Amino acid sequence: MNIEKREIDGKTRTVGTVEIEWEGKNETVELIALSFGEDLRIRNKCTKVQMATGTPNVTIDQEKMTIMNLKKSIIKAPFEITEDVIFDLDKIVATGILTGFNELNTPQEKKNLN
Repeated sequence: MNIEKREIDGKTRTVGTVEIEWEGKNETVELIALSFGEDLRIRNKCTKVQMATGTPNVTIDQEKMTIMNLKKSIIKAPFEITEDVIFDLDKIVATGILTGFNELNTPQEKKNLN
């Protein structure tokens, strides 16, 4: 994955590119790293907390979260960027894009090299 900083909609964003095979051709998918707020908003929409017995029962809709993450992150693709289209992607294509998403959105430990 190639990663660079680039201006998107007036903000400097981290952009990554993933190569996929689409309709018999090599194509590029561009993804942005989600901001802290974007990530929180998606987690909030996909998480339910119930206090039935005094102990919180947390349920995360992993399917919904994954689809929403990809829809928010993908900024360029050879397909329409909708939840339905992403849901119906070939598993190999979707896995490649999701791997890129995870690489782009997993915080890296910064080390002090003094």
